[in-house]
Amino acid sequence: MGSPKSKLALERLGQDIRGARLRRGIAIADLAVRSGTSPSSIARLEKGDSGVGIGTLADVLVALGLIERLSDLVDIRKDDL
Repeated sequence: MGSPKSKLALERLGQDIRGARLRRGIAIADLAVRSGTSPSSIARLEKGDSGVGIGTLADVLVALGLIERLSDLVDIRKDDL
């Protein structure tokens, strides 16, 4: 199921993806075609569904022009441990 923190983070990610899509004026169906997935997968991603694959996320980020952000998630150069 996942922890409450991961659930909140995925919901925030989904909201941000939805915001990026809307700012670009792209409909869910069009983003699905551009990213090679289904409209239901886009809707699930935007809702923060943890069952959406990371490959789908990557394809959506490519379609939105944001793929470089994926590699920034766990940039080892910014790990202060």
